[in-house]
Amino acid sequence: MGDLMKDDNKTKKQLVHELTELRSQNAALKKSESAEKYRSLVENIRDVIYELDSQGVVLYISPVIRDMLGYDSAEIVGKNFIELAHKDDLSGLAEWFSELRKGVESPSEYRIIKKSGELRWARTKTRPIMEDGQFKGARGILIDITDQRRVEEALRESEKKYRWMVHNMADVITVIDMNLRFTYVSPAIMRLRGYTAEEATAQTFEQVMTPESLQIIAKVFEEEMKLEASGTADPGRGRILELEQYKKDGSIVWIENDLSFIRDEAQKPVGIISLSRDITDRKRAEEELLSKAKSLEELNTALNVLIDHYKNDQREFEERIMSNIRVSIIPYIEKIKRTRLDIDQSALIEIIERNFRDISSPFLKSISSEYFRFTTKEIEIVSLIKDGKTTKEIAQILYIGKRTVDSYRDNIRGKLRLANKKVNLKTYLLSISNT
Repeated sequence: MGDLMKDDNKTKKQLVHELTELRSQNAALKKSESAEKYRSLVENIRDVIYELDSQGVVLYISPVIRDMLGYDSAEIVGKNFIELAHKDDLSGLAEWFSELRKGVESPSEYRIIKKSGELRWARTKTRPIMEDGQFKGARGILIDITDQRRVEEALRESEKKYRWMVHNMADVITVIDMNLRFTYVSPAIMRLRGYTAEEATAQTFEQVMTPESLQIIAKVFEEEMKLEASGTADPGRGRILELEQYKKDGSIVWIENDLSFIRDEAQKPVGIISLSRDITDRKRAEEELLSKAKSLEELNTALNVLIDHYKNDQREFEERIMSNIRVSIIPYIEKIKRTRLDIDQSALIEIIERNFRDISSPFLKSISSEYFRFTTKEIEIVSLIKDGKTTKEIAQILYIGKRTVDSYRDNIRGKLRLANKKVNLKTYLLSISNT
């Protein structure tokens, strides 16, 4: 510039022209530097920047498209942007581009096909280029939202499963605020009490609970709030209550309620959640069992009374028999014994007398029990052995041989579990009679 101004021979007009040209060169240089900075920014930004003509043909797309779709910029420039979209999204994109041509700026989400064939979800933020009311093209940003869509889809599926579970589970989920007002009741309440979820949520505790159950609720709530105030209670604790509630038809249903506090980040109770189920059949079964148990207890008492009466009657009967034997039989046996009897007759009279005396004897009752399974003849021999009779004497009294008596003795020892034991049979029998 200094050289230009030094030339004194140039006219003023020439100098002005040269100065104008110099300014123009400086402006072009600055524009070039600015464009370079813009290009550097565009090419290094994470999101894809693009420009379309009025027909949707790509005029420019930033190189970062390679990271998103695997294409170089040159492979996409000159193509219509719709060529990269999934076929199921074409109609929606055509409608979106039609609105864009009218100057309406709106975001769009669609599936885009990578060079490898893999599908990715993209969101566009596009601004139309309008000149004199005419659509000349558009510029925008293309953002990969595939991971976001997957998270959203997973959340929708999770919410769908949760909603299905809540709607179809037999148990009722209820949420109550700290003022004991219902804030949520699951649809299963229809099966439990006949109300819709909306109707049940609008009810008060007085409309739901019987007076007895209301008292239980009030008492438990007071206990739990005292525990909270103490600061020592387990925040994860719960209570299970069996309460009576009214159904829509006016009948009463027994419900088991599993209750626990809902807490905020500071572990302060902000509500109550309840999981409720119908236990009416179980309560009826319990009542029936209690009724049957009471009936059995009464029956057992009656049986004990009957057994006591039977024992008393039996005792009286035995006492009458013993009295009759002592009064009506024994005196006559004594008179017979004083008469002239031969040895055999005396032995028989002794047996008769002894048997009468042993009729009510505890020894005779025990020795003839089913446990020992003694025969009538064995019982006779047991009595004679206990009285100290020898084998010979027993044989003479019962008119049987000594070998037969020995055989009976062996049988008796076997039934008394004395076989092969050096135990005196008489001594053992006497020990039994004393127990």
